[in-house]
Amino acid sequence: MNPPSDKPNPRADRRLLTIGVAVAGALLLAACGSDDAPQAVPSATSDTTEVTAEASSETPALPAVNGYYDDQEIMFVHPEASDADIAATLETMMGSSPVIHVPALADVPTSALATVYVFTNGVVPNDMGTMGPLGFQADVFDSAPGDASYSPLRRVVKVTWQDPASATTHTNTESILTAEADGQLQLEPTDIVVNMPFLAWPGGQR
Repeated sequence: MNPPSDKPNPRADRRLLTIGVAVAGALLLAACGSDDAPQAVPSATSDTTEVTAEASSETPALPAVNGYYDDQEIMFVHPEASDADIAATLETMMGSSPVIHVPALADVPTSALATVYVFTNGVVPNDMGTMGPLGFQADVFDSAPGDASYSPLRRVVKVTWQDPASATTHTNTESILTAEADGQLQLEPTDIVVNMPFLAWPGGQR
């Protein structure tokens, strides 16, 4: 049997140190008590998701309206109008979506306006989705995003058939102007301005 060695044993010292730290930690937790123990931090992920979902469900959606540009269907919205009667008419057309009366739109310079043709008589579509605000064919626009003359702000030009019984559907401005020149249509430019940004158009969408 070998006599005890006076040299230090590093392995034994590390084991003693580890045991000592563990014992000290246990005594510290016992002294603090369960009430002072660290509490789990609640996750913000679930709460954030719920708030976001709730906000999304309460966000009103603007109903899209169909119209025509260059013989193709487009989709747009009309959230504001300069004329109170037109705003009320558009709001009735869209049901629950309010159309705000903004008189200042009438002060927008003509150079910043595009044109929309609104029919006062003529063809009555079977599909409500292709019906204009006055109960006849859908509106016709003279420009779309990408055109140099495009603007979401539109001056309303009323279109009236001289003989409603002979009315046909127009889907571009050129045919409207030709029909006016032939005496079939009467065009009445107004001072009414409506904000009508496009949502979908030939070659693009938001």
